[in-house]
Amino acid sequence: MSYLKERFDMPSQIKLSAPEPLERADSPRDGWICLYEIAFKIRLRLPFHRIINMVLNFYSIAPGQLMPNSWRYLLGLIVQSEKCGLQIDMATFLYFFYMKPSEEGRYTLYAEESAFENAPTSDKGWKDRYFFVKREGLCDPIGTSESGIRSAWIERASNISERLRITAEQKNVIRTLLRTKTKSLLSILSEDSFRSRRSAALEEATSEQQAEQNFEEEDPSTHQSEEISEADMGKLKMKISKAELEATKKKKKDKQAAAKGGMSSQTDKGEERPTNRHPFCSTIRSDSSLVGPIVDSLMTRHDRSLLGEMEVGLEAEQNALKVTDTIPLFL
Repeated sequence: MSYLKERFDMPSQIKLSAPEPLERADSPRDGWICLYEIAFKIRLRLPFHRIINMVLNFYSIAPGQLMPNSWRYLLGLIVQSEKCGLQIDMATFLYFFYMKPSEEGRYTLYAEESAFENAPTSDKGWKDRYFFVKREGLCDPIGTSESGIRSAWIERASNISERLRITAEQKNVIRTLLRTKTKSLLSILSEDSFRSRRSAALEEATSEQQAEQNFEEEDPSTHQSEEISEADMGKLKMKISKAELEATKKKKKDKQAAAKGGMSSQTDKGEERPTNRHPFCSTIRSDSSLVGPIVDSLMTRHDRSLLGEMEVGLEAEQNALKVTDTIPLFL
């Protein structure tokens, strides 16, 4: 059975079983469902699509009771509806197809309208090639339930002559399907199957979700245990870690130390440093005649009296020296 799973791309959870001795297709063991290999050659894939589950439940028949052309019509409708993005319900399905009993307890779908053409007239050598599938995981998990799929074959299908009322919304779906250019079943079923397209879309969505999850796990801002502080920069608020804050402070201190070292080196080399002296100071140094008036304006009365006494004393000392110089020196 492993070669069937690999050939028809069956999911790993699908369980297959070959018929046991004296086990017939119309009476499988409990929990198992009969399927014919020809349905998979036509392009059937597991798990069942929602439309397949809907039709089997409506007629209350087992999957093994469908003739090969019935699978072609079902799969053709699924491919077209997936391509056009349409939701097919049972009323829309019955507008295009009707069912009739066939040989040996089987049933055949026939096309009511010209939405599908060129169905084969006969298939040979397929009735002996069947196997059994475990019920669990047989149906598409999107909007379906596997509990309604029958295992044992039924003698008379339900609702064969049933017709459902068509609403305005369903008429729009019908018009869209009738306007499709490709109507040949052989052409429709030779394209990429609806199952491969749906699997690709599901894998892409899963990959994007996994990538987003990995990004959130790697982003350090999502770790609540990390200590952070806020620094306002104008109207912009940035969150930085404590380690980054300490590194910034250290860098600032290093810059200040480097600046002080540069200033001291300039002083050692005797380079003149700029000062904030008033420009009037340079004028005083260049013109000595301005010193006296400025000093005189800054002196108080007491300062003047002291200066006068100093001048008198200085004058007397100078006179005494002159007298001494005029006395002859006797040995």
